[in-house]
Amino acid sequence: MILITGGSASGKSSYAEKEAVRLSEGGPLYYFAAMKPYGPEAQARISRHRRQRDGRGFISCEAYTDIDAVAEELPEKCATVLLECVPNLLANEMFDEMFREKSQAETVRKVVSEILAADAVCRNLLVITNDIFSDGIQYTGATEHYLQALAQIDRQLARRAQKVLEVSCGIPVILKNDAAEETAAEAEAADGGKTEGKGSMELYIGGRAQGKLELVLKRHPELTLSDVTDCAEEPLDNRKKIIYHLQEIYRRQSREEDSPEAYERITEQILEELRKHPDTIIIADETGAGVIPADPAEIHFREASGRGLCRIAAQADIVVRVICGLPRRLKG
Repeated sequence: MILITGGSASGKSSYAEKEAVRLSEGGPLYYFAAMKPYGPEAQARISRHRRQRDGRGFISCEAYTDIDAVAEELPEKCATVLLECVPNLLANEMFDEMFREKSQAETVRKVVSEILAADAVCRNLLVITNDIFSDGIQYTGATEHYLQALAQIDRQLARRAQKVLEVSCGIPVILKNDAAEETAAEAEAADGGKTEGKGSMELYIGGRAQGKLELVLKRHPELTLSDVTDCAEEPLDNRKKIIYHLQEIYRRQSREEDSPEAYERITEQILEELRKHPDTIIIADETGAGVIPADPAEIHFREASGRGLCRIAAQADIVVRVICGLPRRLKG
């Protein structure tokens, strides 16, 4: 199984289609379409994708739910299949026709188990998902449950996939490749305990729910949740080793005093505390992706958080970006 992620219009679909054709080597080639044709916008996207696949040899199958059953019914059991995409498949499984939400945990289990079952009967299974975790917006209710569920599915699939790629501007970046002698992700995990050590400041960034805290605790087995200060719920306290959800400090500031001077004070206070405690581990959500919000305070929060993280990264010894639970070292 190959998992392919990236932002909207990043070129991941085009890349996945070309890769599927290459891997099929002229054999049976199927496209599992999970997007339901709801409304003119969805129909336009479906038409665009069909034109993009035209002439490449794909046989299209509607696969809105129960893709394991769809895979089992294929006339060829060693076909190459491209599934597009996990976010649509999840929405189809998680909400009924009246948009009533089903059990999040059960839906995650169902989607993951069905994709793994489909993988077992395919020669190659390419799965497209979508990175929608870095817009910095706080959601509630069904939307937040959906995002959390998608993140869980992506992380579980990334663990089971033989290869994971992120596509940006049409350029694929390998995050994991079990076929290689040693992948970038494996190298990161292997040297995690060697490079990180006493006196080194570590910064972990990535979208929401990408597994940053879990990765830190795995790399530092001497630490537990009792060593975590969660800035979403409590004030900054550097007596604890791990600072979690650092971006929430800037979000609170945007509600109390939305001014450049206030944000600068906050950043200086954070940097001063980090200078006093140079072995701190900082975890923060990236907040700069997505549509620019209409609320000026939300704009200023995202900008201040991004600038603050730039300054913290300059001071940190190690900077790691986490996608689908996989680490990619940017510094150190």
